[in-house]
Amino acid sequence: SWVQHVDGATARAQGTKFKYDNVFGPEASQAAVYQASVAPLIDIILTGTSACIFAYGSTGAGKTYSMIGPGGGEKATGMMPLAAAELFRRTARLQQDAVGRSEFELRVSYVEVYCNRVRDLLAPREPRGEGLALREAEDGRVYAEGMTEIRVTSVQQLLRLERSGSKARSTEQTGVHAHSSRSHALLTIAVERRWRGDDSHVGSFHSQVAYLTLCDLAGSESMERAHDGAADDAGIATNLGLFHLCRVIKARAESAAVVPYRDSVLTRLLQTSLCGTAATCMLACVSPAEADAGPSLSTLRFAAVARRMQLTPTAARVVSVLDDDPMAGDVHDHDPQLQRRAMWIEPPGYNDVYARCVGDPADPLLLYVHGSGPTNSSLTWNDFALDIARRASPRTFYHVAIDCPGYGRSPGDRQTIRSYPGAFLEAVVRALGRRNVVAVIGSSQGCASAFNALLERPKLAYAVAGIHPVTFAPERFTALTQPALLIYNTEDPGHPVSVGRVIRSKQYLRQLSYFEFAPSRDGWWDEEHMGTELLEILSCHWKAIDKKQVGLQMEELPELGKVGGGLRAWCGGDENEQGSVENLRDRDIVQPMTAVSLLCADSNGEEQAQRLNDTSAKGGDGGNLWKTTLDPKTGMVTYVHVQTGRTSAVRPTGAHVMGDGHTGSLPAVDPLFEPVRGMDAYEDEEEKCARVAAEAAELKQSEASQERCDLCQKVLVEPYRFASCRCALCACCAEATAQCTHTCPVCGSAVKIRKGRIQTDCEELQQQAAARLERLAGSGDSEAEAQFELLQATRDKRKRHSMIVIEYGCTLSSTASAAKTSYTTYTRLMKGDVQWPIKSVDFNINPQYSKPTASVKQASNGIYAFEYAMGGRFPCVMTIHFKPELGLMPLEINFKVQDADTKRHIIMYLAKDNVAAGRQSGRRIGKAVVEFCARPPCSGWIDIKKDVPPMVGYFPPPKCGDDR
Repeated sequence: SWVQHVDGATARAQGTKFKYDNVFGPEASQAAVYQASVAPLIDIILTGTSACIFAYGSTGAGKTYSMIGPGGGEKATGMMPLAAAELFRRTARLQQDAVGRSEFELRVSYVEVYCNRVRDLLAPREPRGEGLALREAEDGRVYAEGMTEIRVTSVQQLLRLERSGSKARSTEQTGVHAHSSRSHALLTIAVERRWRGDDSHVGSFHSQVAYLTLCDLAGSESMERAHDGAADDAGIATNLGLFHLCRVIKARAESAAVVPYRDSVLTRLLQTSLCGTAATCMLACVSPAEADAGPSLSTLRFAAVARRMQLTPTAARVVSVLDDDPMAGDVHDHDPQLQRRAMWIEPPGYNDVYARCVGDPADPLLLYVHGSGPTNSSLTWNDFALDIARRASPRTFYHVAIDCPGYGRSPGDRQTIRSYPGAFLEAVVRALGRRNVVAVIGSSQGCASAFNALLERPKLAYAVAGIHPVTFAPERFTALTQPALLIYNTEDPGHPVSVGRVIRSKQYLRQLSYFEFAPSRDGWWDEEHMGTELLEILSCHWKAIDKKQVGLQMEELPELGKVGGGLRAWCGGDENEQGSVENLRDRDIVQPMTAVSLLCADSNGEEQAQRLNDTSAKGGDGGNLWKTTLDPKTGMVTYVHVQTGRTSAVRPTGAHVMGDGHTGSLPAVDPLFEPVRGMDAYEDEEEKCARVAAEAAELKQSEASQERCDLCQKVLVEPYRFASCRCALCACCAEATAQCTHTCPVCGSAVKIRKGRIQTDCEELQQQAAARLERLAGSGDSEAEAQFELLQATRDKRKRHSMIVIEYGCTLSSTASAAKTSYTTYTRLMKGDVQWPIKSVDFNINPQYSKPTASVKQASNGIYAFEYAMGGRFPCVMTIHFKPELGLMPLEINFKVQDADTKRHIIMYLAKDNVAAGRQSGRRIGKAVVEFCARPPCSGWIDIKKDVPPMVGYFPPPKCGDDR
């Protein structure tokens, strides 16, 4: 053989000795190679330091055999399965010895570098395109973006994934090997260790990830030997990648100032393994065959260079991570109908609220509120919610029992549910995506809070139920219209039945179902019958509940909640919670109001923090107290832990955040967006119809009582109300404008004309206006008399004059160039007593020049138009020339195109005698040109008389500004 195995560290080839860390002859076993070369890397991996093993050599030298084992890993004797087996064994033992304080997870990814592109071998069906992009993580690790990463728990699972990926790997028959790898493959095992140390905070853990990269490089080969001298793209790319790898390793061995990692995709991916911070092992595979002597000798020389690389393996950075997986260690409910689980509700303006849920969120909502006993929580309602869920079939409900602020797992001030029951429960219901609930159910102080909430928010619930109620000033309940259920224990002095008897006898509740029981005589009657009685009450109202869609999710409201746990979280509680197995009776201990410390409205953050920190020593939530800071430059909120100063960009789940809720005073600020409709703005069809009818009646009354014209603001005389826009005009304005232009002069809406008369809808308005004018006439009111005189003058003028109505304006359309808009300025004869009086129209966009830009002599469909494209608005003066036989002077409209379609009117009054005289003499009536100012665009009138300057009027008058 051309190469000999001299000893465990020396090899001889063609008279040259090569020194390595380990040298193995043909008789060496896979296990021996593993123990000497790879096993030490496992110890390094478990300390949090990354490692890499890559096999280098010519095609057919045994690289894949060494890395995977014979038969594609069937016997699990390769470096990869042996290393994986050792990792699984060692991590399992370490995890067991840590007794739950430290855990490991192994994840695998598998990619290939083919023709200088990265492909995901665990997603073999992806199209062969540009490949995956390379990205660099914050810790400097280079990875393929979007690659598949799968959690593995056994060697067999890992080998199955390896075989699946290898089938997708690029191989091809060559002159050297029947199944030659045409790509470089990198299988990476991520080993993550998580633990909770003494410095870990609640809801967080430490994490450290090390990576074991196993690289099976494609063999170097000559084109002559592999492809009979023909050029092959894959072969060229393979050799080029190996060439760059040699350059990188040589630069590292020589401690070069610049290492060319970026020259190829392969070296970029291996940068983390070759930069010196990882423990890297190279398996140089050589063939004893004389035919392979040339490439194998190159392999030996390259391995000798690689051995000179200086490595300083460095452990990965330890990071603190918020434990945001609520289902860790939990399970989903085995009963798909019940779906028992926990969730965190995020009501606007309050801290997170912990809740236990049963059922489908798409069903109508039942809301449960516990009492004020020190160990009360949503756990109180577990048995009752299940009882209703089973009895209600085939009807289904969504049951949500909340931990009120300061109770159970919900942070906050316990006084919230007492002081602000309506605002708080409304926020909870809204966070659940609803405007109301089918029923709110309370026990003890929770019942009082439910009733008080309905007094503040009457539409919050369709029904209310209470067990062992605590009530104060029950006479207030006369304002409630909801069906109610009350159950009293006559032997419970903490919840006096005398109050319930007063409520029943004086009928403070209009729809009351009332029950009393004595445990010594009736047993625990409430446990057996409360669910039945509540369903009986609701069954009488199913039709109304369904019609009004009570308790259902609304499209307009988002659901502000997230998973808080599975079945175990729903069933279990902590040491501060008492379960529902013992019933409600022993836990609803009533505490006097003075027993709860109140946070005054003028207290500052330091007082709040101190009070809650004191609470933390007694098992409260002070240790989970946070405050917020807002970056004025970015607008981003950061959460700061009060005791430790630890920061988080994400709000910690279940945290008590200072400033939330109504526990302190916050300065009022103007909203940055238009406010969303409140809960009361949402209404069912019946409520909507009632509101619409009331608004219509109010509008009708308002319209009937109007006294002033919407245009001239003078007293209404013989009023018109246009059916299309509801504007009301006096007869003087209506007959002088809308009667001629068919357009409302106030809002520009079209006015309906029938048989030459305006369509009006104001019989009651006319009656009230006539009665008002009759009263004013007796008092000698000068304004009313002036309006009557003006109306008579307007009608007389219409009889003595001929009329021409001109419409002018502009329309817009897009052009091929996005920077320009096409403006079409136009004028047309709308109506007139003179047959077709227009001869031509001049359009001039350069008013300083007398020569028009365009002159239109022939109307198209009755319209004289001029189109011009520009990047912005421009003046366009229109001059209308009338036929000579009319004797009319030209009309000049000083107009500027607008950024929206515009339409206005000009009414020309011509004295009939003067028009006839002009026709006979052929001379113009009045001066050379009549000027009409249309900046801004407006409607108006022109009164033309012989030997008298024309009178021009505007309605409304022109506004001063840039458009003038």
